[in-house]
Amino acid sequence: MTLRGVEVGLPAATNAAAIELSVSRNDRYDLILLREGRAVYTDRINQAMSGNGSLVTHRVIIPPDVQFDAVLVRPSGGDARYSLGHLRLVGPR
Repeated sequence: MTLRGVEVGLPAATNAAAIELSVSRNDRYDLILLREGRAVYTDRINQAMSGNGSLVTHRVIIPPDVQFDAVLVRPSGGDARYSLGHLRLVGPR
């Protein structure tokens, strides 16, 4: 993953209840939900800046009124060895 992050496009807009993702455990990441290219929701995954770079899974709850058609995972600090293992939408509302 570069400093620009990883953008995952969806086939249609959704209002999923949560997003589950695994990222390197010693970095911070911004999770940005997009609708037609514009940010509609942002959350931060804060983690300790120590330890190894193995993956850890997080679940981010999405407010019910947010609809999005892409997910951007962007690093915001750490050891510059960023990783995204998986990203999964959890349940429709």
